[in-house]
Amino acid sequence: MKFRKTSHINSHINSRRTSQMMREILNKYNVDENTTVHRGYYNMNYEINYRGKKAILRIPIGDAENVDIKILNENEILRTLRKDLPSLPVPEVLYSSYTPSYSIHSYLEGQVLEKISPNYRIIDENVIESLASIMAMLHRYDNEDLRSKSSKILGSNCKVFYKTIYTNYMNLILKYIQYDKKLFQKLSFPKYPEILINQSHEIEKRDLVFSHVDLHRKNLIINDNHANIKRINGMTRDQIPNFSYAYHDIISGILDWELAVYADPFFDITVHIHKMKYVKGQEEIFLNNYMDLMEIWDVEILKKMIKIYRKLEDTKSAYVDAVRLLNYRNHKLYPQYLSSYLAKLDRAFSNWGLELHLDEIQLDNIIQRH
Repeated sequence: MKFRKTSHINSHINSRRTSQMMREILNKYNVDENTTVHRGYYNMNYEINYRGKKAILRIPIGDAENVDIKILNENEILRTLRKDLPSLPVPEVLYSSYTPSYSIHSYLEGQVLEKISPNYRIIDENVIESLASIMAMLHRYDNEDLRSKSSKILGSNCKVFYKTIYTNYMNLILKYIQYDKKLFQKLSFPKYPEILINQSHEIEKRDLVFSHVDLHRKNLIINDNHANIKRINGMTRDQIPNFSYAYHDIISGILDWELAVYADPFFDITVHIHKMKYVKGQEEIFLNNYMDLMEIWDVEILKKMIKIYRKLEDTKSAYVDAVRLLNYRNHKLYPQYLSSYLAKLDRAFSNWGLELHLDEIQLDNIIQRH
């Protein structure tokens, strides 16, 4: 099992794993050490000039360990959404190649939400309301072809979906344990498979809905005008002259559709909450807006489903991010990653019915000496 090591942002250009053909592609689009690069977990994204316009050259990272379920083709998703939902701000596929594998997407103007409001910082409520509108729109959307391809792997209802996700996560966790059993022993993780109880009996046979499954701060582009207003004086929506409630006036781009599938809507909501890292009270703003739009009246069912799926997400993160943290030991942001991982670990132990007996200093000692 290979785990991707953290490296310099431009290392992909000179990596030994990059084939001669791929280097020719990078050279073709004048990608060099001066090119602005955005590294995701599965793709490198280079800002290039394509036919006289700014665009994004998107290249898969060959040695990225797959920790998610990827079923649908991202470019097919984007083309379908631009046709069926033209108001949705998604990139246009300008060019795609199968061998070597890469794509060129249109550049979406604006500011990444994470730059405006980093994790665990307050987000403008108008952005949160817009996010709820977008998720509701996606959950109402249907495409027979995408549904058919997704259902072949994930099933046709939420109960089958949960069982599939549960099995996938447990298998992934087992691989991580086999990769570095001593690390998890030092962190006092419970024995496999006692970490997580299968709760498929709690899941109803609801219909699956089209879901982004990766909607977080790094994948959202905020309209420049809206972002600048909020950063300068923090006005509320009632104080903004001629304010528009249309989400596309606020969110100008939604990126990274490679994980999109037909899923349990509560799974999509949970992953969003898990990755969005809302401050206290803002998660409720998102949920209240979503429930109003989808006319969900049973709050207790919503909370119950989120709790079930959150156990899955928190457990997976506890294992996956432990190995990632090892690779970040020499990174300048290591202290930030360490603190973030400790919070994830605390949530995971709580889900397992255990108390975490580690502080940040003790966790650092384990990671540094491992």
